[in-house]
Amino acid sequence: MADKKKKKEINKTRIVLISLCAVALISSIVFIYYLLKVEDIRIINFDVKVGDHGAFNLDADKLHFGMITPNGYGFRDIYVASDEDVKVVAKTIGPDFIEYDKNYFVLNGGEKELIRVTARVPDGADFGLYTGKIVIIILEVNK
Repeated sequence: MADKKKKKEINKTRIVLISLCAVALISSIVFIYYLLKVEDIRIINFDVKVGDHGAFNLDADKLHFGMITPNGYGFRDIYVASDEDVKVVAKTIGPDFIEYDKNYFVLNGGEKELIRVTARVPDGADFGLYTGKIVIIILEVNK
């Protein structure tokens, strides 16, 4: 008899914990939705060629960093503009040697901001073509 009572108590405790977790999860989703309203997402394809000398690639089909030697770097500039106040987030899908001079900032309406993107090739990197995507996420500013 005591075992059945104990099992019922454990089941009640589990139900309460699961319910609290569900409420917390739903609240978090609603909070994130209202906190981070996505206005726009821009994806920019890029490539970096790692080789034994430096070279340029000025083709306009994607963002080319050209050929960079190990322990060298190259940079490109991206301009972001908006008619209204927004938050800007820059992320990379691809090689981990892509850096940003700023990757999270607020852009005031009517302004234009430069993001300097640097491909800083580490010493000892293998020669070859590295490709990826730069993702620019525009978020609504909460007022």
